[in-house]
Amino acid sequence: MNVVCYFRVSTDKQAESGLGIEAQKHAVEGFCARQGLSVVSTHTDTGVSGKTSLQDRPALLDAFASLEETAAQAIVVAKIDRLSRDVLIQLTLEKTLKQLGARVMSAAGEGTEDETPQSTLVRHILAAVAENEAAMVSVRTKAAMKAAKARGTHTGRPPMGMVKNEWGEWEAGEEFWMTALILMARFRKKMTYQAIANHLNQVAAPKSFTKTHIFNTCKRWGRRTDWYRPYTKLEDIHAGLTEPAWLQDYDTAPKL
Repeated sequence: MNVVCYFRVSTDKQAESGLGIEAQKHAVEGFCARQGLSVVSTHTDTGVSGKTSLQDRPALLDAFASLEETAAQAIVVAKIDRLSRDVLIQLTLEKTLKQLGARVMSAAGEGTEDETPQSTLVRHILAAVAENEAAMVSVRTKAAMKAAKARGTHTGRPPMGMVKNEWGEWEAGEEFWMTALILMARFRKKMTYQAIANHLNQVAAPKSFTKTHIFNTCKRWGRRTDWYRPYTKLEDIHAGLTEPAWLQDYDTAPKL
């Protein structure tokens, strides 16, 4: 039997580590070898949620196209939840597969061994369990983030330009001070975009600042207040413009 293999990981971090994908490939390759299945193509979606519809999964769309082109009889996954963690999407995918004359096969079994009513029931129950599990993960994550915020711990993406120090704490990095300098020069000292670029190219390395770069920085961050966390006042930032070293001459430098 000719088959198409499909793999999915929910986050880009999982994709970069290779752990999630490699484990799926190991399970599927072993299953195909034991069952005597011939793999005609493999497809991998990275950074794709299990609740994402078929239309928003490039690799899964390619897998379905391969099924149609090669007349393969099944799409093989490591587990059913790699196809979906949403019951409605799961049913839609199975209906689409049936129209193509194919079916889903799971390396873990999970009711994909045949198309009997009992097996269909098992697949749908597992799809419901996967959907509930995804919902519970979301609830637990939100509760954990709320508790962390209550303790004063920063959650989510780090503020712009912040880096972790040797103790694992967030602190302002060079990108932070660079943006602070640009905004100070523009909005406090009323320097033109070109003048700021000229000044930075005199004192900073590498000398790659352009008028467009300065304009885009001001446009992106100039009207926001969240970028300069954990500082609560712009004066606190201005006081910190002694780091890195090349910023020390800012106030005494000629205004070009």
